[in-house]
Amino acid sequence: MANIETRIQDFATEAADAFLNRSVDLNATIRKIASRESLNREKVARVVEEANRQVFLKVFDKQAGADRTVTFPVADTSKIVDQAPAKVASGTAAMVRVTRPVMTKAASEKSASQMDFERSLSGAPIQVAKDYLDKAILALEIYREKAAMALEKVKNSEVAFAKEAQRMVALEGYTYPELATAMVELRPKFASRIALLLKAAAAHMGERFHLPEDFEKKASAAIDAGEHDVVTQISCSKLPVEVINGSHKLVVSLDTLISQVTEADRANKNLWGADDTVKYLRNEVRNYLATHRSA
Repeated sequence: MANIETRIQDFATEAADAFLNRSVDLNATIRKIASRESLNREKVARVVEEANRQVFLKVFDKQAGADRTVTFPVADTSKIVDQAPAKVASGTAAMVRVTRPVMTKAASEKSASQMDFERSLSGAPIQVAKDYLDKAILALEIYREKAAMALEKVKNSEVAFAKEAQRMVALEGYTYPELATAMVELRPKFASRIALLLKAAAAHMGERFHLPEDFEKKASAAIDAGEHDVVTQISCSKLPVEVINGSHKLVVSLDTLISQVTEADRANKNLWGADDTVKYLRNEVRNYLATHRSA
């Protein structure tokens, strides 16, 4: 897919240079490129957008003064794709504006060369399918990277919460059951995760504790301390803390963790959707190639 993006950039630069250096109409250059490279409509639209952007930036940089206004004949996809290349007769002809004649059925029929040109722009069905597949694969890689980054943020937030709990127990005289009760009263929906992290923090300090009865009642399911691996990066720090409330450092770290978990869940859902799309498109391409002798 990166190769496609590079080619789009090259085509746009070719059209922009022809316009800026030789005053060649953008539409004319892009139309030649589309015919030469057998670009479909979507790729033509991307070349048009990038060529217009490059010309604008070049012209804008050359303008002087605070109030810089840039005007130039922009490229238009509809003028490139919806019009077949006109045949040029030998000799020169004056540029005139003509009205479109009323087309009879016979006169409105497209020639073979026109149909071939339009077919090359839109692409064969298998080419379109493969193009969509390439885009889906790129999207899948992006979502996979985002999901991995989101998971890393969740782990870091879990460690930060557990470290703060350890520090409070070690330096301020709190107990893990007290922290568990306070946290579940403030954020009851996340009782299971709170219990898991506090048990992990306690295990790293060589302690074991039983959750208070009121905690168990508020938790939606039984807590299994061995359900997850214990975080190994936990260690105590030496920072002052205030009374546990909504603005307490431990609560802030928990809220950060909750936010990161939400982002990770969203990233995973996007990843699953992209993965399903890639599987579907790949299967469709495989079926098409299996049922068609030529593509």
